[in-house]
This record gives sequence, structure tokens and C-alpha cells, in this order.
Amino acid sequence: MSPDSTSSGTDAVPSVSVVIPTKNRRMLLRTSLAGVLAQRDVDLEVVVVDDGSTDGTADALTAMGDPRVRVLRHPASQGVVAARNRGLAASTGDWVAFCDDDDLWAPDKLVQQLAAAARSGRAWAVGGAVGFESDGAVLYATTPAPDDELAAQLPWRNAVPGGCSNVVARRRLLEEAGGFDPRFRVLADWELWIRLARHGAPASLPAAVVGYRMHGSNMSTSSEGVLEELRLVETLSADLRDGRRLDPGWFHYWMATSMLRGGDSRGAAGAFWRAASLRRPAPLLRALVSLTVPVRGRALARRVKNRRSVPLPTPPWLADLLAEERAGGTAGDRSHG
Repeated sequence: MSPDSTSSGTDAVPSVSVVIPTKNRRMLLRTSLAGVLAQRDVDLEVVVVDDGSTDGTADALTAMGDPRVRVLRHPASQGVVAARNRGLAASTGDWVAFCDDDDLWAPDKLVQQLAAAARSGRAWAVGGAVGFESDGAVLYATTPAPDDELAAQLPWRNAVPGGCSNVVARRRLLEEAGGFDPRFRVLADWELWIRLARHGAPASLPAAVVGYRMHGSNMSTSSEGVLEELRLVETLSADLRDGRRLDPGWFHYWMATSMLRGGDSRGAAGAFWRAASLRRPAPLLRALVSLTVPVRGRALARRVKNRRSVPLPTPPWLADLLAEERAGGTAGDRSHG
């Protein structure tokens, strides 16, 4: 039996639109698309929004010739939020999922999430995620909190693992919520999840079904304008916290670990220092280590995030996709934005 049914009452396979915004990541996009198109037991369409790429992305997508893939193009870049919203507006599926052009999916990601949503009667679903480097090294593994607990966490922090590539939601819910707020760039997904939670908690799936790629151009490694976005999130969701302020120490710590994983040791040191100044002493030591230890963040990020002495295993589906990527050549790490 399928994890959903159509309005006609038949046990039809659910239709899912996957929105992928992309800019100048032709090779990484190819691997992401491989993971999306390998999804099992769903009626799938993929809406790729090419946000002004100049690296041959458009030609590569045309050459694919896959009827499930539709391509929309912005002649000039409008930013990732505008690209996601355009893809959402063009989607036709009962459900919509988002996948960034450098992230990867397990082949049963959608069907597992849809089954979890059907079991709990929820209109959106969240799964677990692993953060990985392009060589396959897994830096962390995170599972979401249970359904109602996850919804309660969202006004305080982004408790959805793996960024925007995680959530699948009914299209009508996303439309009722208004899509992504164009005032945001880095925190747009978190702010949308808060609005979705106003309509009801998500279904929570503990399995790791998303691979979040860690590299120097992750959008979350840039602090420019992020604090202003944090204050806007705080204002828009103040009623859900009884007017209480968000914890800036937690936010600086999150920024620091993001920068550190991306190799920005100096930026990480500054963010750790700001977290320490807000009465979080542990980040002070990490600030000093960030500046004095000559690493690009990999070993230290493992200690900061995992607190483990042994590497985490790479899921087989992730290893297979990365093996295909290596066989097809490497790609640059230019950011979409």
C-alpha cells in the first residue's frame, strides 16, 4: 500500500515534486540529481531552477533527456530563495520536497518520509541527516526529535537536520504558509519550518536519509547579514516563545561550528569568542584552537560536533553516490547565492 492516496480514494502512488535551485555547480548537481532520480516508489517530477548559471549547467540538463526533469531558468541570478519559490510555484505534485544542488538523498528518502507522515496523519515530514565531506568522511549524524517535541524546538532553534534538503510537505500546506520569505537568505528554511509548525507538527523519521555536504562555500559559513536575519526570526516568532528572546550564545556557537567545518578558522574564532562572551566558557578554548591549529576544520569539527574518537560510518547509499561522482570527475565549490 502506498504511503498516501489521491482525492479519488484509490491507493495511488503519491506524486512528489522535487525543487532543486542551482547556480554554477554543474558537476555537483549531477550527483544530487542522481540521488533524487533514484527515489523508489514515488511518482516523481523534478523542477530544477537554474539561477543564472554560466558553467554549462543548462546544456548539461538538456543533454540528460529525462522526461521527469523540468528546467526553469533565471537569465540573471535572483538568489536561492527566489529560485525555491519559483520552483514551488511551478510544482504540480501533491507533495513538494527541496534538495540543494550539493546535497544527496538516500534512495528511500521520500517513501520513508511519506510513510511516516501517513502513519501520523501529518502534512510534512523530517528525517535524519549526516554531514559529509566530498571524500566520504562523515563528520556528524543527527536525528530529529519526535514529532511534537521537534515542533516545540523550532521557535528556539533550527532543529531540522541537513538544511533545506530534508523537509517534504504537502504542496497546499506550503502554499498556505506562503513559501519562503524573500527577506531571508541564510535562515529562510528555518523561518519557513516555524510557519509550517504553526499548522501542525511534522512526522519525525529517525533514519539518516539526507547527506549534507560540508565545504567552504556552504551558505551558512558566511556571517554577513545573518544576525539581522536572526533578529527578524525572533520578531516573527516571538508569540511562540511568550516574548522571550532567542539565545544569541547558541546562535554564535552554531555559526562558529559552520565556519569551522567550512575552513574559516578566523571567522570561527570570532564567533566562538562571541559565544564565550555570552557566558559560554567552552567556546573560548575553541576560539583559541581555531586560530592556532593549522587545520581546515575537519579534525576539530569532528571533536566539536561528534565528541567521538572514531570516524562515523558512511551510509552505503552515500558511498555509492560519491563513488559515481568521483568516476565522473570533480567539481568546484562555488556557492549558490
